Amino acid sequence: MSLVEAIVSLILLATGILGLAALAGVSGSQVHHAQVATRLQELGGSQMESILAGGHDRLTSGSRRSGDYYVEWRVSGDGSKDVLVIVGHDGGRANFADTLSTIVSLPL
Repeated sequence: MSLVEAIVSLILLATGILGLAALAGVSGSQVHHAQVATRLQELGGSQMESILAGGHDRLTSGSRRSGDYYVEWRVSGDGSKDVLVIVGHDGGRANFADTLSTIVSLPL
């Protein structure tokens, strides 16, 4: 093997290693985003179930915080109630938010 071939081989190897290192950073970030999105879905679904379990006459607005996560729920309407649950994460480099919405009819 000549010196030129050895240098070309080292350059290709270094390029591949740097590419793998960059990919590892991106995939780690994607895993974090997926974990945050999963937690937001859990918090929002749990809060919506809790609100609906209280019954039509006990629907009220409110909010709570758990670390970097927050949950806010808004109830509006006189007859049928519009329920909006907003969940979010405001920690780290990126902020995330999601909403759930439903209408609760008057009991028959």
